[in-house]
Amino acid sequence: MGIMRRVRPCELTQRSHINMCVFDSRWEASEAFELDRNRGLVSAWAKNDHLGFEVTCSFKSVIRKFRPIIWSAFPTAGCWCSK
Repeated sequence: MGIMRRVRPCELTQRSHINMCVFDSRWEASEAFELDRNRGLVSAWAKNDHLGFEVTCSFKSVIRKFRPIIWSAFPTAGCWCSK
């Protein structure tokens, strides 16, 4: 059995501590472009691909784990947010 290779588009990032972002969809590509472009709104961002970041949520006594696609740092809010 041969090695399976999947080619996906990628782009260098400007304000992510991860040097490249691999896009799985057009939405991810446009989101990465906007996060890099909006210097006044977002100070840093990272795509949660193989990073394992999770947010634990509770709704109606049911606890679930949510894995956001992208984490963003907003300097005015002083916190990290997810999408």
